[in-house]
Amino acid sequence: MNSARIRWTGKRQFVGFDDAGHSVVMDATPEYKGEGSGIRPIEMVLHGLAGCTGMDVVSVLEKKRQDIRGVEVLVKGVQREDGYPRYYESIELEYVVTGFGVSAEAVK
Repeated sequence: MNSARIRWTGKRQFVGFDDAGHSVVMDATPEYKGEGSGIRPIEMVLHGLAGCTGMDVVSVLEKKRQDIRGVEVLVKGVQREDGYPRYYESIELEYVVTGFGVSAEAVK
């Protein structure tokens, strides 16, 4: 089971902790009474999605014996504009894989 603990540190800033003791700072922009000192929580959704799927891509390509040297995941999320909560209505992911002799078919 995974777990997380989020602690409010003032204004709109929160610090999140995982079971291993890693931490991440989240904050709102000044426009929303934050200081912009960390990633916005809604952006953490995109980071998590990109990180999880990026790890899967690396794992699959390694199993296919591809000589990968770099993987970048570009994520774009379109948020609801007409009210709150401002959830994502759509999310697009683009994977950029570099390496030596990497098969386009293996990446697909």
